[in-house]
Amino acid sequence: MYQIREILLKNGPHERKRIVIEFDDPRMEIVSEFLMTDAPLLGGEVLHEIDRVLVGERERLESSGNRCAVLIQADVTLIEDLFETYPSYEMDTQELRDLIEMWLNKVSE
Repeated sequence: MYQIREILLKNGPHERKRIVIEFDDPRMEIVSEFLMTDAPLLGGEVLHEIDRVLVGERERLESSGNRCAVLIQADVTLIEDLFETYPSYEMDTQELRDLIEMWLNKVSE
């Protein structure tokens, strides 16, 4: 389904390691971008907001970050690329929530 790997970024004498997530399905590239750029914003506040939708406190949530816009509903979430590089992707909201939680835990290691 996906691989997580560490890459080395170099800029002159400066080096920095970063982990990346890549999905086997190329249609999910925008999901990778969302996880790596927008999900960590505000300490992962998106998890709390998704939970509110999943338990019915909110009907839906529309939000945007640095790279993606999301429309979160109880059953499905649509992720759109603000830069229009990758096609939009719709996925099960609970599955996305689980991926976000896994990714945030991995990043904090």
